[in-house]
Amino acid sequence: MLHALMDLEMTNRWANIGFSTIIIFACGVFSYIAMGFDNPSALAGSQVPTQVFPIAMLAFTAICSAINIVNYLTGNPEGDADELLDFDGTVALRVGLIIALMILTYFVWEPIGFIPTSIILCLGIAVVMQVRSPLVYIGLAIYGPLVWAVFNYGIGISL
Repeated sequence: MLHALMDLEMTNRWANIGFSTIIIFACGVFSYIAMGFDNPSALAGSQVPTQVFPIAMLAFTAICSAINIVNYLTGNPEGDADELLDFDGTVALRVGLIIALMILTYFVWEPIGFIPTSIILCLGIAVVMQVRSPLVYIGLAIYGPLVWAVFNYGIGISL
């Protein structure tokens, strides 16, 4: 079954449309989940509920995906829309490993905290993508703690 799926010939146009559709669906699901977030205190002393930021980011992502769908349905901006998708088993393995890392992140965030989880996720994705630059690894290792500091000290939201 998996071998047959990997041999499927698909154009870049339909791959982009399909992926963008999945992204829009996921944004809807996550927005629904975000609507249930508790609002123990307003963000930075304002009356903005805690749901606003994640829902705004998800809406922006969904809009970008919708624009991508429209571009691929109405035109061919990159000129490669009708070429066959260059997707092989290695790419499928990488995508699967990244999804597994994101699922792992969901389960380990609560017991070990945001900072170690973000470092594991960022560095794990870099390893899967075969990043070779030490500077990228250093930047990714700093990214999670930096985000935590901005949220914790900058706007008063505990991650």
